[in-house]
Amino acid sequence: MNTFENYPEIFTQWLSRLGYAETTTISYQQRLESFILWLKTQHIQNLDEIKQPHFEAFKTHLEKRTNINKKSGGLSLSYIQSHINTIKLFSRYLQLTEGKPILTTEIKVNGQKTNQTIVLTKPEIKQMYESTDNSPSGYRDRAILAIFYACGLRSGEGLRLEPNHIHYGKGLLYVAPGKNNRSRFVPMNETTMQHLKEYETYSRSLNVTVNKTFFLNTRGNAITANCINNRIKYLADKSTINKRVYVHLLRHSIATHLLQEGMEIESISQFLGHSTLEATQIYAHLAAETPTETV
Repeated sequence: MNTFENYPEIFTQWLSRLGYAETTTISYQQRLESFILWLKTQHIQNLDEIKQPHFEAFKTHLEKRTNINKKSGGLSLSYIQSHINTIKLFSRYLQLTEGKPILTTEIKVNGQKTNQTIVLTKPEIKQMYESTDNSPSGYRDRAILAIFYACGLRSGEGLRLEPNHIHYGKGLLYVAPGKNNRSRFVPMNETTMQHLKEYETYSRSLNVTVNKTFFLNTRGNAITANCINNRIKYLADKSTINKRVYVHLLRHSIATHLLQEGMEIESISQFLGHSTLEATQIYAHLAAETPTETV
């Protein structure tokens, strides 16, 4: 019987190990305790007794409290959403540690605008790689995926990239200062380095000029952000991916996949070049809400 007694504490310990700030883990613990307390009022004493309608009932419970107290500054929609996010993350924790999530359906908060970031799954990323060919543009397409997905660079960072920023011997990519005026080194695996080398050998070398940037167009000029986005959209369309795919979505996707694979959130924050850990914590929600299909 999976009783509730120790779950809030061990859940927050897990969040701490992922690198969440103490104030954030306390908030998650309090919201999980609130959910468990409500479950007990429904005479539910262990995880096995939770059914999917209970989540909708809990949301309705919070919404009723919001409606009753709205004139006196009662619960906000964001407060309700934070409880739903806590349940989703707790369900993700159970899936990873016990192989049995408690939440298998989507919960939508009435009146809340749906502006949720959708990320690409690993099979979709694989489809995009497989949609490239061995033409000069195909080699460049794979290098684009390597830089903006595998290395997680921002659009501007990739546009400023120069060949001498790539250290193949050390397996590191230097990201020059840009947003937040911060530089960093990003690790590269063998596949990523192979794609970059092939682009330099079979594509970039055909168009190389005095221009120092890594990505060039067929005239030897620096590639534009629009061109990169168009190539990514082309690969997505060719892969029949039914999502709005753009360059920053690749960055969202690799961060989500790394978290799903168990990388600590602090390491992901350094990988992405975030100035604060809070900027990275959105990926905990994305990881909880994104299918974990393998390739």
